[in-house]
Amino acid sequence: MLKNTLRTVCVMCAVALFIGCSSPEAQSGLRLGEDIPGGAPVVKLAEVLANPSAFNDARVVLKGVVASQCSSLCHFNFQDGVNSVTVYPQGFKLPRLGRGKNVTLYAQIFSGEGGVAFSVLGLSME
Repeated sequence: MLKNTLRTVCVMCAVALFIGCSSPEAQSGLRLGEDIPGGAPVVKLAEVLANPSAFNDARVVLKGVVASQCSSLCHFNFQDGVNSVTVYPQGFKLPRLGRGKNVTLYAQIFSGEGGVAFSVLGLSME
């Protein structure tokens, strides 16, 4: 009886360890959505926010960190320096990303009278 209980506990610990190590926060090299174009210039968020009409309907690469994330995982706040914006995934679902993690985005920008919207086509986490 003790042998079976010990075996069951060991199996449960191994499963818990495996699940914990395979979570998105534990994985380096997380990639979601479209591939980020190699060699594409990285645009600073400050540039986009300073002149959003120049970036309307443009696809850009942005580098920064995850500042926070919606509890339902539908969007997250992306930060580059002192600037922060809310970004929404397009064509994929977000896992829990982890606050403060470095992230590279391939995003399409839409600007208009109501402001600027960032639609993330691809995401890479370092």
